[in-house]
Amino acid sequence: MYRVTRNRLWRVVMTMILTTSLTMGLTAAPSAAAVVTHQVTNIGDKSFTVTWFSAAAEVGQVNWGTAEETLDQTAYDDRGEATSDDTHHVTVSGLTAGNTYYFEIVSGGATCDDGGSPFSVTTGPTLGFVLPMTLITGTVYLSDGVTAAEGAIVYLQITGTGGGDSQVFSKLTDASGDWTMPIDALRNADLQAYSPDIDDDQMLLSAQGAADGSDSQVTTVGTAKAAAPNMVLSLGPTVTDTVPASDATDVAVDADIVVTFSTNMDETATEAAFSIDPVVAGTRTLVDDTLTFNPTADLATDTVYTVTIADTAEDTGDKPMTAPHVFSFSTEDTIAPPDPAD
Repeated sequence: MYRVTRNRLWRVVMTMILTTSLTMGLTAAPSAAAVVTHQVTNIGDKSFTVTWFSAAAEVGQVNWGTAEETLDQTAYDDRGEATSDDTHHVTVSGLTAGNTYYFEIVSGGATCDDGGSPFSVTTGPTLGFVLPMTLITGTVYLSDGVTAAEGAIVYLQITGTGGGDSQVFSKLTDASGDWTMPIDALRNADLQAYSPDIDDDQMLLSAQGAADGSDSQVTTVGTAKAAAPNMVLSLGPTVTDTVPASDATDVAVDADIVVTFSTNMDETATEAAFSIDPVVAGTRTLVDDTLTFNPTADLATDTVYTVTIADTAEDTGDKPMTAPHVFSFSTEDTIAPPDPAD
């Protein structure tokens, strides 16, 4: 049976989301808050949902149709046509089973498509009703663990269902941070049959709150039926300071390189995430939120070095950086000037 350990769940869930997303291209001048990524979820015989995130709150919609050249119908955010937010959850409904539909996303005035062509999605076949429905419910909080995270998007997927994975469901949280999904309505990834909800199978849950951060949990189907784990949104660790500073000049060749993070970091993952170009031999040492690189020998003189902290660096809660951090500096020129008398 397929198992996912908690200490690498962040990467599993983000891979789940990003690899099932389609690449976006901007066909109009992007707004100040361009779309970051999107995913098609909740595909059934009569509807599908498009989710995405933007860098700032903005109004979004999905233009869709039955032909690539005719996107003559519009669907708006599930919270209402005028909703302005950095999370977007738009359901396209009133469809026919087994048909292909085409769509583009308009977010903050920017039209987003698949490199000049509309995205496409094919609805699944009509399946019989499953009664009674088994509902999975949970709650998402902001980083203080108390305040409800209204408007976050929760993604749910079951892994190991008969050797494969289920489709991905999504749902917006309400004003209380609560969400509910009918697990019996989940289909297999190919949409051709309902996904069996075997109690021992694993369930991946991810809450995405855009600027409010994210959280992910792994549980079993059986446990989630009783009570899905709560999720608390938080942002991944960031680099808050470096010595030398970015673009520093005349750095001493015997200097150490010190990187400070926003929180205490995992030693193994963070030390491995450090690299320097040109390559320099040395020792990496992490103490709490500070990583120090001590070169074995002096750095070369009059040389530009580029340091990268890869996004594989993780905090002590196993949450990775959301993006790599790169900075450069140049060393001093220690060659003595010629003697004017010569």
